[in-house]
Formats: sequence, structure tokens, C-alpha cells
Amino acid sequence: MSTGKRNPLPASGNIRRSSFVWNLLSSAMNSFQTMLLLVFITRFGTDADSAAFVMAYAAGNLLFNIGKYGVRSFQVTDSTEQYAFRDYAAARRFSLAGMAAAVVVYVLTGLFFRGYPAAKAAVVLLICLYKGIEAAEDVFHGRMQQQGRLDVAGRILFIRIFSFVACFAALFVLTRDILLAAAAATALAAVLAIVLNRSVWGSFREDRPALKTGQLLRTCAPLCLSMLLSMYVANAPKYIIDGRVTDAVQTRFNIVFMPVFVLALLGSFIYQPELKSLGEMRREKQFDALRKKVLRLTALTLGLAVLAAAAGFLLGVPVLEFIYAKPLAELRTELVLFIICGGLIALANLYGMILVTFRRQGTLTGIYLLSALALFLFGGRVLIPGGTAALALFFISVLAVHTLLLAWQAFRTVRGEALREYAPECGLPVKELVSGKKVLFVSTKNLDYLRNVQEIRLLREHAREVTVIAYPDKSYAKRLAKVCGALLTTGRKDYDLSFIGFAPQLVLPFFRRLREKPVIEDFFISLYDTFVQDRKKFRPGSLPAKLLKKLDEKTLSLGDRVITDTRAHADYFIRELGCSPEKTEVLYLEADSEIYHPMKAVRESGAPFRVLYFGSILPLQGVDVVLDAVRLFRDDPDFAFEVIGPVPEKQIPAQDNLTCIPWLSQEELAAHIARADLCLAGHFSADIDKAKRTIPGKAYIFRAMEKPMILGDTPANHELFTEGSMTVFVPLGNPAALAETIRACRLKS
Repeated sequence: MSTGKRNPLPASGNIRRSSFVWNLLSSAMNSFQTMLLLVFITRFGTDADSAAFVMAYAAGNLLFNIGKYGVRSFQVTDSTEQYAFRDYAAARRFSLAGMAAAVVVYVLTGLFFRGYPAAKAAVVLLICLYKGIEAAEDVFHGRMQQQGRLDVAGRILFIRIFSFVACFAALFVLTRDILLAAAAATALAAVLAIVLNRSVWGSFREDRPALKTGQLLRTCAPLCLSMLLSMYVANAPKYIIDGRVTDAVQTRFNIVFMPVFVLALLGSFIYQPELKSLGEMRREKQFDALRKKVLRLTALTLGLAVLAAAAGFLLGVPVLEFIYAKPLAELRTELVLFIICGGLIALANLYGMILVTFRRQGTLTGIYLLSALALFLFGGRVLIPGGTAALALFFISVLAVHTLLLAWQAFRTVRGEALREYAPECGLPVKELVSGKKVLFVSTKNLDYLRNVQEIRLLREHAREVTVIAYPDKSYAKRLAKVCGALLTTGRKDYDLSFIGFAPQLVLPFFRRLREKPVIEDFFISLYDTFVQDRKKFRPGSLPAKLLKKLDEKTLSLGDRVITDTRAHADYFIRELGCSPEKTEVLYLEADSEIYHPMKAVRESGAPFRVLYFGSILPLQGVDVVLDAVRLFRDDPDFAFEVIGPVPEKQIPAQDNLTCIPWLSQEELAAHIARADLCLAGHFSADIDKAKRTIPGKAYIFRAMEKPMILGDTPANHELFTEGSMTVFVPLGNPAALAETIRACRLKS
């Protein structure tokens, strides 16, 4: 990519080599800027200047993460450009405003609660402004790296940081005024950031409008929190000692603590060029190569940390004493421990990048939150009785656990994605998909539920082995509790893939171990559709409705194959809930043939024409339409109606030719169906859209028993049934049309 005629920073012929060199130089400059400036401040200034400067950088680096909002890694690994650059730029404006507010709060807290002198507060404010400039610039550099031009971003970053350090150091040596030096250097950085980035931006400009800024902010919120927490974790000892020790002790402590930040930032120079390739490896599903690259980077980081710790033990104290002109011999132990801590933080950043690449921001945030809480709650308690050596030991202990947790989650995530990479097989029918495999079947519906019986039978016919986690208890809460308990004790090696039956929303999002193997889910119902549009428990647009829709969308995204009961439902899930079309497969219901099968029933001569309806009396079934049609036969002794189900007593028509039965066992129900001359299948509601997408379960039963039936005239019913001697369609929501069709069926019988 050409950088344009006006570009004062032309690319070299070898972009990859140029990217490596300039990223190395800019990362090194960024890593060592605090250490270099502290050299001049400790030699030419006071302990108060050193303490103010170190805390200013600690605050700036912490709040800088609010400005960046954790977006850089996400932006660079957005290899399909899901978001436009204008979305990233708009999101950065919001995050910079948040950073500005946080800076004001931090400075005021320092003034009124930590006893900061006005000069120290002003230095903190200026350094935070400098880091804000860097945060604003970072979104443009993210675009450059996303386009494969890390060399351009690296050049600009190196020039700006070098100029800032040179200006700050020169002015401080000449004036001994840290406030003046910080103000002038920050102003220079602002000018250079504008001039240098504008000179090349024409080559990276994009015309797509910002359409998903809010979505981007929500998606990266866990990343922002993770980066904020990670910076707190990395600098926790600085915050812990601030206000608890003298300026002299704080200065010497910060000198030996410097290798933590230096080594951690040097790690970024190793990892930063790999960000784009990690995203591409994930997209291309090259999981083995990705895992090997992470192992190589781990080995390289550990090697550097070991060498640095050995050098620190042998030469660290005399070298730092020579550079900073401060006595440090009594802090040798802390120095070596902090060097090791720097290596651990670098590794933690590497594994965090992997989790971000695989969009596991929530996991990253949780681990950082635990570590930050441990340091915040117990760091001061360790420091006061044990001194800085005890604090260093506590710090390295927390970081060791922290890094091991991140490593475990990172490699577990890569392994899980690799195991799920049998997705090419997902073009096969479910029967072939499970063939020869060990399958874990999970359902929260009662074990004898028609859909469960059908799916378990299918799996046992085709899979090598089937483990069933489903229970017969009448209480849904009890069944759900038992299912969750069983899943906690089920090992990943016990199955090759999982089949999640009825209501996967209650299981799949909450048990990650299920998602580490391929997942088939039966999305039999949408919770959003059921509770918002069908049963109208919540208003569309309300918070519960939004949460239910989000849960549906999340669950659909987690399955490798999504089973639906009709094509109409699959189309709805694709259209309204973002389900991937290629993942869907229709598995129509089947009646239990052991119970529902053709039966002979003797019909007495002159007996009335028997019409049967049964159901759970849900709104979409349209039982009100059925009962209104029955009322039209009030005085007609030629018809006898039987309604089986929990119909509210006040809705039951008072007429002699209607019998209502609240409940029957399946065997008893089959006997009643056998005696009927005509069955009403439905669904008949015209007010609920779901009725048009669902084939009623009773239709499968009537077909299995070879009984004539009346169906609602819906797209779903037409998928399986056609008009004929055994099947008649009627318009939805029309009792008169239903009554007329019933009379016509009697005449044909």
C-alpha cells in the first residue's frame, strides 16, 4: 500500500521487515521512556519530583486504558472488517470523554484524600493528557496495522515518543522545573501526533458509515475493564505504597520496580506484530499452527525473563545505582522478584491476546478482576508488617496464579475450537452426523416428552453410544437442578458431541464444557417468541424482552447444528435471531408409535358424530376459536364434542353435546382419539404469529392413528400435509368457517 505523495515516512521495500524494525524501535522507546526520564529526574531533581513523576505515569498508564477502551487488539484481529473504521473512531471519542472524566476524579482524589501538593496534581494531569493524545492516536494506528502497515504506525509512534522524552529531559535539566518540562513536552507530542498522522491518513481512509458504534462499545466493554484491571494489576505495588511511605523510599522502590513495566512492554514488541496473524489463523481455522506459535512465544518470553532475572541478580543493583545515583543494595531481593513479575505480566498479556482473538473477553475480565481484588484488599495488609520484600513476594504469588489461570483458559479455548472443527461435517444430516460417535443427550423437559423420546430413539439407532441426562420429575425446577448437577460431574472425555434437547437456552450458555465439543441443539422454542409474542408476558422492547432475545441469539450462535421442528421456524430464527442458515436442519416431530397407532373402534348406529380436540390450552392453539365453533352446535344432537385439556371453567360452554376432561394419560388419550370420527389439530389462533410457524404435535398423533383432521391453514402445516380425504384446512381465527368444515366432514364420512 502506498502511503501517498505527501507522506514524509515512505515505506521500505520489505514491509514485513520494516514493520518488525519500527515496531521494535517504538516498543523499546515506549518501554524505556519512563526509565529514561526517571534517570534525569532522580539525578537533577528531588525525591518529591521523582515521586510525582512516577505516580503521574502510573495514573496515566492506568487511565490510558479507559481511553483505548481495549479496542486495539479487537480492531487489529477484525480480519473480516465487521466494523467500519468510523465505528472505531466514534467509539474512541466516547472512550476519550470517559478518560477525561476519570482523570479529573483521580486528580481531585489525590488533592483532597491523598494529600497531593498542587504541583504533583498538575504533573499527574499533564502526563494523563499526554497519554490521552496517545489513546486518540492509537485508533489510527490500529487501522494501519489492520491494513498490514504496522511499519507506518511504528515510525510515527517512535518519532513522537522520542521527541517527548528528549524535550522533557532537556527542559528539566535546564530548568529543574518538572511542571514546565511536562507541559512543553506534552504540547510538542500533540502537535507531532496531528502532523504525522495527517500526513499518511489518506492512504488508510475508509468511506463506510458508522452503523455499529453502540454495538462495538458494548462488545469491547469487557476488554476495557480487562485492560484497566490489567494495568492496575501490573502497577499495584506502586498504588499500594503511595501515601504509605516517604518520598525517598517511594523513589528507590520505584527504581527497582521499573523492570516490571519495561519487561512487560518489551513483551508487547514480541507479540504486537503477531496480532494480525493470530486473527487470520483463527479465521482460517489453523488451530494447530496457532497453538504452536503461542508455545514458541511462551518459550521466548520465559527465556528472556530468566536471562533478565539472572542479570538482575548479578548486575542489577550496581547498574541501577550507577544510573540513578541512589543506594539500592537492600532492595536486591525485590529487584529480582520484580523482574520475574515482569515476565509473568508479559505472558499474561500474551494469553489475554489469545482470549481476545477468540472473543473470550468475559473470561479475561473475570480473571483480572479476581487478581485486582486480591491485590487491592490484601496488599496494604502485607506491606505494613512485612515491608517491601513481603509486598514483592505477595505480588509475585498473585501474578503466578493469575498467569496460570490465563494460560489454562487460552490453551483450553484453542483446544476447544480445534475439537469443534469438525464443522465441515455439519452439511450432513443429523443421522450421519452422530453415526459412530459417543453422544451426550441433555434435556430439561420431562423424559417421556414426545420430542425427547423421538430424539433419543434417533440417537440410539445411529450413534455408537448415548448418555442421557434427562429426568421424569414433574417439577421443572427439580429437573433443571438435576440436569445441572449431572453436567458438573460429566467429563469431556465421556462423549464426542452433545445433543441439547428442549430449551437449550437454559443449559448451553452456562456450561462451557459442552461447547468444547461439537454441539447439536434442538431450538424447539424461542423464549423471546414464547413469552413476548405468544404468551405476551412482557412488552416488546422492555428489558426482559431484550434479555430473552439476547439469550436466544447467544444460544443459537453456540450450536454447530440447529434443529428446528419446521422450516417456517428455521426461517424465523434466521430472520429475527441471526441464526446462520447453513446450520439449520428441520426434524419433524413423530408420534410415539407404541402408544399412538391405528385402532379399531366400533361406532354404534345412529350415534352422534364425535369431534375431539385436546391440548394444553396455550393461546396460540386457539382453543377460544374451537369453543366458539362448538357453541354453534348448541342445539344439534347429531354432533358430540369432546375437549381434553385444562380449559378454565368459565370458558366452557353450557351445552349437552360437549364433554370437557381436564387430563388423561397418553394411553387413555389414544383410546379417546380412536373413538373420534374427526379430530381438530389446529393451530387456530390468528392473533399469534407463532401459530403459523408451528405444526401442532397433535397433528402427528392423528396422522399416526390414521384419523381425519382439520388443520389451520398455515405455512408450517403445508410443509407436511396436503388437502385430501384425511386432512382439511381452515382459515385461522374463524369459528364459523371451522363449524362449516366440521359439518362438511360429517357429510363426507
